[in-house]
Amino acid sequence: MTHSKNWRRRPLLSLAAALLTLFAAPAHALPDAQVVISVTTNSTDMPAFDHVKVVRMPIGSQTSGSAYDLPPLLRGGVSTNTLVFGRNLPAGEYEINALRQTTRGKIVELNGDSRRIIGHFVVADGQSVDLGRLVATGVNDRVMVGRSRSVTDNRALLQRHEPGRWADFLAASKGAAPVRGWLQEPDVEDQAEAYAFERPLGFQRPTEGADGRLVAASHMGSVLVRGRKGGWSLLRSGRLESLHHALPVDTPDTALVAVGELGLILRQPAGDPELHVVDPGDLPQANLRFIAGGASTGWYVAVHQGKKMWIMKSARLEAGHWTTVREIDASPLFRDGASVVWLWRTAQGLAYALPRGPIARLDFATGQWTEHRTPLGYPMLAFEPGPNGRLIAATGSSVGIVGEQPQIHRSLDDGVTWQQLPAMPADFPKSRGTPRNMADGSIAVVTGGLEAKALQVSADGGASWQRRPLPSAGSRLHALPSGLLIAEAPISWLDLDVSTDGGQTWKNSEHGTFDLPTYKAQKDKAKAP
Repeated sequence: MTHSKNWRRRPLLSLAAALLTLFAAPAHALPDAQVVISVTTNSTDMPAFDHVKVVRMPIGSQTSGSAYDLPPLLRGGVSTNTLVFGRNLPAGEYEINALRQTTRGKIVELNGDSRRIIGHFVVADGQSVDLGRLVATGVNDRVMVGRSRSVTDNRALLQRHEPGRWADFLAASKGAAPVRGWLQEPDVEDQAEAYAFERPLGFQRPTEGADGRLVAASHMGSVLVRGRKGGWSLLRSGRLESLHHALPVDTPDTALVAVGELGLILRQPAGDPELHVVDPGDLPQANLRFIAGGASTGWYVAVHQGKKMWIMKSARLEAGHWTTVREIDASPLFRDGASVVWLWRTAQGLAYALPRGPIARLDFATGQWTEHRTPLGYPMLAFEPGPNGRLIAATGSSVGIVGEQPQIHRSLDDGVTWQQLPAMPADFPKSRGTPRNMADGSIAVVTGGLEAKALQVSADGGASWQRRPLPSAGSRLHALPSGLLIAEAPISWLDLDVSTDGGQTWKNSEHGTFDLPTYKAQKDKAKAP
């Protein structure tokens, strides 16, 4: 197993400028592509790589090759961790040199072993070259990059999302089928994809089912499952797309449904250990952020692309006919920020909230929407749906004073009414997370930086606080209706600490992806003469 160098930080670009450059251009401004390649990223804390650097091998007396940047071809908003790249390249022999994430200012430069294992590809005049998929996966604090064996071409992806681009791609070779371009089959040492399938790094929207399972959407077409007694397992689909939401359902033929990027819908048939692809029907093929409902009420899916989101409904999930029940303006609160829409299920249906409002609820039985404004009418900087209809919101003033500490508000009736909580004690560190509603009615908040974290719990609406233990790396807190607490560590691998008694005690690393054998092997290699 070989790895690239650690992340290297580069000067950050404005997110707005990056999006304008990469995605906002009209169709005719997208780069022509004679060579295409896609990349899926499996990471705990970073979106997809957005540029690929290739190097043309030296010719004749040349001592160094020529570098070329391959920009993305897909429109923004249809995916989060998978992108397609391409451009015209002069004839020659090439290798993949680096992957870049512009908005985070990070780059992975492939070392010699990685470049050798991935191999070289050839571009010839008059040919279209489809290099298939690369997988970039976190391995502890490093990144491993390799070729996919399960996705060897980009035909389906481009035909579905960029049909004009696919036509232009074929036109480069006068309609002839694209060639693969690689000079060798995937190397036996190329294990990036297999490693990513074994250790998907996402933990999105943990949700409890009536059967006692906890499920969370993950990357690489997978769902993490925690059993009633605490054991963890994976439901796999064999797909590379990242999932955004997994929902346990209680029907005779279906145990779970999940949705993700690029319009992917998955289903676990009752008693089946695997996930299977669902025909999305006429559902738009974009980021599917959320799913709710069922056979009796109809299915509801949140479709997100760019600054727009649509709540869509279909009577059936398989090959559904989808109609829009609400269009949402998902413009960012801040100029260079990302779109934020908070979505959750309610006892009567579903709800969503926007930073500037409204807080809106849909009743499945009546089909009616009700709306309420944000607490005090101020913008919400953070928002947390909690168990049993309880909500927490952190607001800033209407003028957004720099350095101002947000005000914390709590609702016990799904946002109909709000109560402003007392200010946090003066001796609390200014660095703190968004408070969480716990199942017993208490409020919990993680305070402090990486070196001084603490879990503070209030049973009286913020009037007084009790300090409770917190695993040293735990940062993001998830509070579940059963009373389960999960602390998700802010590190390069997935690490989940679990408490079943309101944070009094913790089971450290009940589930994690840290690879100790690989870590030891890397240390031994570094010590070798």
